[in-house]
Amino acid sequence: MNDHTINVAADYSPTPLGRHSKHGNYSGQRFRDELLIPALNKYDRLIIDFDGVAGLPSSFLEEAFGGLVRKRVITAQKFFSRVEIHATNPSLSLASDRIFRYMEAAGVN
Repeated sequence: MNDHTINVAADYSPTPLGRHSKHGNYSGQRFRDELLIPALNKYDRLIIDFDGVAGLPSSFLEEAFGGLVRKRVITAQKFFSRVEIHATNPSLSLASDRIFRYMEAAGVN
């Protein structure tokens, strides 16, 4: 099995923010297109580690993860069968639930 970890704070930014690239250098769109999609295409299992980020704005999460479903990259069910969301900080501990809700909502037309 081919595993990989994306440490968001170290590999991307400790302050992810915004929906689209025009909203800044560390947007959900850029995270999805430059880190998530390539990792999903290359690795069987993926750990996304949010430890060290200052926060997880809904605009960032919805675009990064909901966008995967809207772009038909992966379904929420398949995503969560291959991906583990890691966050030990209590303020980030609901990241997995929030991501699942955004992905599920993006799949409803």
